[in-house]
Amino acid sequence: PTPNRTAKEIFDETMVPVLFDYDKSNIRPDQESRLLSEAAYLKANPTVRFTIEGHADERGGQEYNIALGDARAASVRKYLAAQGVAESRMNVISYGEEKPVCHEANEECWQKNRRGAFAMQ
Repeated sequence: PTPNRTAKEIFDETMVPVLFDYDKSNIRPDQESRLLSEAAYLKANPTVRFTIEGHADERGGQEYNIALGDARAASVRKYLAAQGVAESRMNVISYGEEKPVCHEANEECWQKNRRGAFAMQ
């Protein structure tokens, strides 16, 4: 680790978004190792409070995507809680399709937007 990094820099580097399949909110098997390492970091840093942000790609109506983003964030929260991270440290918010990280209309781009992201409080 680089010396003199801020707690936020370490958080942002460690807490990589979790990706989801189209129209799904379940944790994919290929995302579990990422979540396990994130849970280990969170347990080692018990004062860190954070928000899990649920995101969807642009397909589907706005209300549907807000609900889907909420379900995705809730899945991440449930998974982390099952690993021993206190639920009181986690807030959940859904942005639906409002905050894409990619703006192209193709599967590779949509995949990046279907995520559960993390923001340190």
